[in-house]
Amino acid sequence: MKSRSCGNGSGEAAGPAAEMISVDSWKGGHMGKKDMAEKLLEDYPDVFADIVNVLLFDGKQEVRSEELAQSGLRSQFKADSGRMHEEERDVAKYWMKNGRIAALIGLENQTEADGDMPMRLIAYDGSSYKSQILKRNKGERYPVITLVLHFGEGRWKSLKRSLRDMFLIPLGLRNCFENYQMHLYEIAYLTERQLKMFCSDFGIIAEYIVRKRKNEPFRLSQDREIHSMWTRL
Repeated sequence: MKSRSCGNGSGEAAGPAAEMISVDSWKGGHMGKKDMAEKLLEDYPDVFADIVNVLLFDGKQEVRSEELAQSGLRSQFKADSGRMHEEERDVAKYWMKNGRIAALIGLENQTEADGDMPMRLIAYDGSSYKSQILKRNKGERYPVITLVLHFGEGRWKSLKRSLRDMFLIPLGLRNCFENYQMHLYEIAYLTERQLKMFCSDFGIIAEYIVRKRKNEPFRLSQDREIHSMWTRL
């Protein structure tokens, strides 16, 4: 597979290729298959690092694919009833620095706006923190960050982007209410500058979505294909 050069000038090549499909297969896919394909594509370390670097670090190559370690998508925690519960993420990886976990970074894919998303995110992140408490190694503590990737063509219509947006909080409680902000990225509304920053095949998907939203032509040369497991679905 031809590597895709980073738009910030680093020239770092995309990582390993898997099954190859053309973007036409992605365009016409069933919603369930698209959701699965998004997860499979994002799970590649080079793609995951690319998404995080562009969206969180403005294109700087802060996260390297070799620094990412697979995490369990399910976080277990024990409720007050004593029963074990699980929260399952779309994609999540540990960011390793100097042999230790620097952070757990999660990606949640959405096609439609979800007004309950702030509460869902605090449940995901909270269960990850709870899992750290339950681990035998009490000294291993790390922050948890979740990015919401909105793949819909329209804007995220829900105004509920934080916990504070979801409730009518009594005036006397506002100062002590802890807010929880959603980190939302609308892929169809990424800027041209952001599109050029992507090094991996995710940039092709993002560009297609942006061009479709703008009703602009999208041309994909024959030697540029998206790597994913699409043909296995």
